[in-house]
Amino acid sequence: MAIARIDVELAERSYPICLGPRLADVFSAAAETFNAAHEIVAIADRTAWKFHGAGVIDAISRLGLLPPPLFTIRAQERAKTLAVARQIWRRLLDSGAGRDTLLLAVGGGLTGDLAGFAAACYQRGIPFVQIPTTLLAQVDAAIGGKVGVNEGGFKNAIGAFHQPRAVLAAEETLSTLKPASWRCGLGEIVKYALLGQPWMLAELEANEPVSSSAAPRLAHVIQACCRHKAAIVADDERESGARASLNLGHTLGHALESVFALAKLHHGEAVMYGLIYAAETARLLGLLESPLHLRLAQLARTLRFPTLPYLPQWELIARAMRADKKRRAGRIRMVLPRDTFIPELAVDVPDDALKAAYDAWSSTMRSVGLLL
Repeated sequence: MAIARIDVELAERSYPICLGPRLADVFSAAAETFNAAHEIVAIADRTAWKFHGAGVIDAISRLGLLPPPLFTIRAQERAKTLAVARQIWRRLLDSGAGRDTLLLAVGGGLTGDLAGFAAACYQRGIPFVQIPTTLLAQVDAAIGGKVGVNEGGFKNAIGAFHQPRAVLAAEETLSTLKPASWRCGLGEIVKYALLGQPWMLAELEANEPVSSSAAPRLAHVIQACCRHKAAIVADDERESGARASLNLGHTLGHALESVFALAKLHHGEAVMYGLIYAAETARLLGLLESPLHLRLAQLARTLRFPTLPYLPQWELIARAMRADKKRRAGRIRMVLPRDTFIPELAVDVPDDALKAAYDAWSSTMRSVGLLL
């Protein structure tokens, strides 16, 4: 079967992103990744393993390797903690795992973040491979080496940069996604559209891929997102410049996730709403002339994004924003979209503009039926 291979160029730490129809195909395309592993341990989302564990084991056996010991987690934000990471470390210690042990992260972005963080810390860093089984993880979360856990109600408050040895993404894993997980990936794809690829936005508007059955039609879009992120990570691994563009939509997005207690609103959905807010902010600051905020809100409605049950108090949102890792000298720093689809990076937004944009955002959300 046809395999797309995209390399993340990081000198001696370079690694491939392999995309194809089946797990067996993408494992085979990156067989060299497993050559130096003394043993393999799998850390998997329970639901993902239920659907795809047999496929992972079959792909591993085709490489002549033994089935891996398994540690499963619930794909819930409350599981993405130091306590669960500690359980993984204890399991590795009890089994005698060494620095030549290879972890497989099987699941969505949450699983990859947690497993990658565990790998980054265990014996000062052991290798891991991302097996992303969600659309969001395939286009974004599994690529780039950002790993971490939540703390104190804030997402990814404790983390590290630890690049995987490979990212192996199979189209077949997308067929079992629930609507919310599918929407999460679509939200991240809209982000990439605003980062210089407006054709993606037009394609989503024209084809309305509202369910995972549309995965084959989105294969070229997924590959384009991977190429975009691979290039950015190769240019700016530690987010000192261009990689900050990937935070577009995340300022309000992360705040909404925190205010909604990390459980009632999925990440990609929050990012989509954050993109609408970023467009409102850019329009208010004179960086954007087109009604992009309305275009995005209408697309979210078309793609069946959920209606928020209430408008969080501004004070709670502002507090969550101030706790965000992207603030500088007490000011909220945002990535904002422009009409050119080339974003404006690192814009320090005054408090009064943040509040005005929030008011405008809430009005726009209500106008299209995304806020009660």
